[in-house]
Amino acid sequence: MQPLQSRGEVCANAVWRFLQLRGYIDRQHQLTAWGKVLDSILSITGSQTEQEKAALLAVELMRFGLLNADTMFSAYSGAPSRSNDIDKRNCMLVSRVACLGRLIHQPRGYSGPLSRHLLAYHSMVSAVQASMRDMLEMCLVTMFLEGGVNREREDWMEIALTLPLFDEDSCALGVIMLHYLDELFVREDPTSEATREEITSRSQGWVVYSDFKASQQLAFRLWDAVYQGVKLANENGEDIKDVEMWDEVDQWLVQRR
Repeated sequence: MQPLQSRGEVCANAVWRFLQLRGYIDRQHQLTAWGKVLDSILSITGSQTEQEKAALLAVELMRFGLLNADTMFSAYSGAPSRSNDIDKRNCMLVSRVACLGRLIHQPRGYSGPLSRHLLAYHSMVSAVQASMRDMLEMCLVTMFLEGGVNREREDWMEIALTLPLFDEDSCALGVIMLHYLDELFVREDPTSEATREEITSRSQGWVVYSDFKASQQLAFRLWDAVYQGVKLANENGEDIKDVEMWDEVDQWLVQRR
């Protein structure tokens, strides 16, 4: 068999091996149960690089039991602070899911609300992403060591940059969603259309160089995608913690978007 030549062939084969090692594809090149979950999430988020990364991170965190609303980092400030414990729990879960997306922001310094709590949570997301990138690079290295790829080439950096999971996003999208949902409770009726429009309009001022409305819609779409993935994983018999809670949070969010 001739060694792979083009950068596209090399990267595609590395990704395929990675997906097989992580149990998304079986030996017959068919989607596994987790592969179907990933596919269902991508059907909503889309297949651009950042969307694919968010979908893969969501499934990996799901498998590790880290995509939840559990009380973590109690010593850190920046967790939801308004209304009752149920509302705080719901706000936390939506915000953690939003941490997987990217805030639409101009190429200027971030100036907006902060959350040490979500920064701490994002450190776990970053650790998961780094471990997946390491595994992906090991798949690539193995292909070269086995002689499956032409080694006489000049596009080493291009290959490294083409492989996914290279860039790391911030948790800014999660932070602004947390503040948006928290701010709704300042008003008497947090679910009214007038309240939602007012807080959305005010929210643009929190992060000056961002497109808050577009970022908010991105976060809602990401939630819809991940929620669909959670339901499918549960239907496929995977051990998903607190599935009923996800249903409750989805119904709660419908009234606040």
